[in-house]
Amino acid sequence: MVMGWIMWLAGMAWAGDFYVELGPLPERAEAQETLGTIREAGLEGRIVRRFRLGEGWEFMVLVEHIPTRADADRLASRLGTETRRPVTVYEIDTEEHVPVVQPQTRSVQDYVAAARQAHGGESGGASLLSRAEAVHFVYERTLKVSGKEQTFLHDYWREGANRRLVVDGPGVDSLAVETAGGSWLKVAAQVHTRDIGVMINQVDAFAPEAVMAVVLDVWHLLAAPEVQSFRLLEGADSGVRLGLGGREEEPGISFVDIDPATGRLLQVRYITDAGPVEYTMQDYRDVAPGLTLPFQVHIERGDGRKEQIQIRQLEIAAHAPEGSFSKPST
Repeated sequence: MVMGWIMWLAGMAWAGDFYVELGPLPERAEAQETLGTIREAGLEGRIVRRFRLGEGWEFMVLVEHIPTRADADRLASRLGTETRRPVTVYEIDTEEHVPVVQPQTRSVQDYVAAARQAHGGESGGASLLSRAEAVHFVYERTLKVSGKEQTFLHDYWREGANRRLVVDGPGVDSLAVETAGGSWLKVAAQVHTRDIGVMINQVDAFAPEAVMAVVLDVWHLLAAPEVQSFRLLEGADSGVRLGLGGREEEPGISFVDIDPATGRLLQVRYITDAGPVEYTMQDYRDVAPGLTLPFQVHIERGDGRKEQIQIRQLEIAAHAPEGSFSKPST
């Protein structure tokens, strides 16, 4: 990064509805280095960590509250030149999406565009959650363990770099807390110190972006190259089925069922390295502008394993309750 670039940035006024995203970066250290340079310029930047279905976690650097599209475009151009990383300009859309029933003469790509918009557009869904000050996610997961169907309750909090996870179920009662000052796991009234890096990866496996990736990141999911080859298919239990046809086994989306009235995903078949996974979504609710989720998700894997996700709460908050990230007591 050159000093001239820093001085140019520092001379701008920042308070608006545009933001610039730099990334993705595979390592947090790279993101921290870039963020340090941005903050030297007096800008409001931060790192977000996002989950990509089939790829895992990656890091992005955001520069927020940019007043105009022109300022955002100029900043994106400079960032791209200096870092040689992909840079994207986003506008925060605060308008609620009003679904409109369209005639059945729409093209495949019309349905795809409607689905991407219905799930929050480019600034909603996972992107919206990554910008939140704090996130609270409570859900039940039901699956077979040792041949018996069992239900586990998960209560996840995230605020900045802090994490808290409670898991409660048959034979399981645990509390994990991760902060910059320490990382602990409490099981059966015993508190154990854990490696911070390992703990944050384990706890974030229960984050909404990981658990609900198939519907939280529809903007990127339906931008996959294979979607360009989708056609209308038969076989949808409801809605309209778009897909490649046949039973493709290459990693990526095989088919997606879309409600033509709302654009919401009803069913998705995704091929992973471990085999196919089918998601069926029900009970959609508007959590916030740009954030619409199915509160019931049924998951069936190619090897016959099934599980049910029942969301109890997803909250975007200003702060977690006081003491949430304190070291657990014995």
